[in-house]
Amino acid sequence: MAGNDKRTDLREEYWATIKSSNLKEAITLEADNAASDVEFHVYGLRLADRYLEKMQRFSKKPFAWSSIIDIGCGVGRFTLPFACRFHHVFAVDIDEEVISEARNYCRSTPNVSYHVNDGETLEEFSSDSVDYAFCGGVLQHIKYFEVIVGYIKEALRVLREGGLFGFSFQIWQTNSIGRIRVGAKITAKKLERALADSPYEICFMQIDPKDPVPHCYVVIRKTELSDRTDPSGAFSTFPVDRSPFRTGVFEDLESCGDLREKWKDTPRPITFYDR
Repeated sequence: MAGNDKRTDLREEYWATIKSSNLKEAITLEADNAASDVEFHVYGLRLADRYLEKMQRFSKKPFAWSSIIDIGCGVGRFTLPFACRFHHVFAVDIDEEVISEARNYCRSTPNVSYHVNDGETLEEFSSDSVDYAFCGGVLQHIKYFEVIVGYIKEALRVLREGGLFGFSFQIWQTNSIGRIRVGAKITAKKLERALADSPYEICFMQIDPKDPVPHCYVVIRKTELSDRTDPSGAFSTFPVDRSPFRTGVFEDLESCGDLREKWKDTPRPITFYDR
């Protein structure tokens, strides 16, 4: 499928299918949480803190003196707390209406700029121009593995050397091409092959063992091309932190009753380590 068709496909099968509903609900998947300005903000703030705490472990430049690009910012659930920590935030999404909602949600923060991208690249941004990059809750909705990898490569391109990219994705999918809001299957081996010539090293990987919809959170650093024969630097063999990630951020929020029920489910089988 040609690039433009993929971009149209993503718009039509993700944002266009939910335009009639509350855009916040499309982010949090909880109608009550989306309806609560306070608890929607608190839920996003807590997740953002967990993401950034891991990045800060490996950071070389203080956040308050740095820029970060929020890839797939949606309505700004993470952009807003990022703006309270970073010197500047570049908020990027594929839809004008969604970006407009993000502007409104983050209206109290003057250090955010908003960008509508093409659904596949970060071509508006120069190489080696951003200190940090982030992509949370986005890659698991992209139908095509090559587009997922393309975003990772683009994040590495725009990062300055030594910069960090934190990204999360779901690791239970079974289809090589996704459908509607369920993205393509991502495996460690496929990532290793697709990124073999990319300048990165893995700093951190985390899987929450209690998450009924398993996610992986990864932090990589832009660096000189690493030795890909070193097993400690491969997605398939890198030591994984198996501690709470999404667990523990929502249980006390009254608006997250559906999510509390979901957490009683048996976690789906992880397919990330399939060969």
